[in-house]
Amino acid sequence: MRPGIVNLILNNDNEYHIRIDYENPLGKYILASLKHLQHLPLCLGLRDLPIKYDKSYLQCKLFDKSKELGLNIDQRTDQLYLNYLHAIYEKNGPLDGLNQTWLEYHELIHLIENCDSDRKDTLYIDYRNKAGLLEKDFSRKYLDYSTLINKKGDVVMSWCELGKTPYTYWKNKEPNDIDRIKELAKPWITIRPILEIRLKDRNSLKDTEKNTFMAWFSQYIEEWMDHWKISDWTYEEQFCSIKVGEIDNIDNLINDINLGNIPVRITL
Repeated sequence: MRPGIVNLILNNDNEYHIRIDYENPLGKYILASLKHLQHLPLCLGLRDLPIKYDKSYLQCKLFDKSKELGLNIDQRTDQLYLNYLHAIYEKNGPLDGLNQTWLEYHELIHLIENCDSDRKDTLYIDYRNKAGLLEKDFSRKYLDYSTLINKKGDVVMSWCELGKTPYTYWKNKEPNDIDRIKELAKPWITIRPILEIRLKDRNSLKDTEKNTFMAWFSQYIEEWMDHWKISDWTYEEQFCSIKVGEIDNIDNLINDINLGNIPVRITL
């Protein structure tokens, strides 16, 4: 691996070095993107930090955020109601320019959906809509670099569409309606300058339900692939990541995060 060095700066001025592999096409993309983004502060939200939040706390945050948007919602967290709240976002968020309040509303829904999960193994590095101009189309050739196994300290990129993977769509009990599936369930079609730092080893296929899911999705997959203009697709690619580098002193970083220190900027 031929590395390019990226410096991750925390709010306590501690600095960690990320070695980006610029022989990897997504490594090159990240380095090129960060040349522009390094002049901006990171834009981290609740979902970016490896913290397990109490559902009642998230519920109150979502209720308050909804009031800011002029929405009158119930304090419910069942999946069918969360699906309804997702639909409100899809209808109104993009029309309002995807402002920060709508983005936070949307992320709170996802946090509530996933708050029972104990997978708090990742620190996300994100610039949110500040990086919109740097988005690019995903090439399926990038999947040649993908893996389902990550080690602690790996820095990766993964699926980051505004929607759901087909598996998450099914798991969240969204409608058995091909039109809705084509609208909300998406393959990996976009790359964004979002980095994920693994704080633990991960096997991304662990505890997934391949046979049950594929029995359901098989009735829709051909029309879904035609809609998204892809000629091939695999169950595994929903869960894969592409390693673009490694971070030094991962245990020190984990200790910093556990003490409440957070990343604030990146320099090259």
